[in-house]
Amino acid sequence: MSEKDTVLVAVASYEAVADAEADYDAIKALYYDLGTSHDFDAAVIARDENGDITVVKKHKEPLGRPDLRSHNVGRLVRGC
Repeated sequence: MSEKDTVLVAVASYEAVADAEADYDAIKALYYDLGTSHDFDAAVIARDENGDITVVKKHKEPLGRPDLRSHNVGRLVRGC
């Protein structure tokens, strides 16, 4: 029997990109402080007055880390 992966996605909307970046930094720091072996991907995405979308910050775990288990944790933080 194959192992199942767990995927967690959290999304938030902010009035200011700076607020989204602050939460992004806090979540990233918490991830490293906990020393979890789960994958962690995160992004801050902003939409400008023309509706164009920009990736302000992103973090993606490298593939193939030997200490990873079969769980994936993803976070998406969106700044509007």
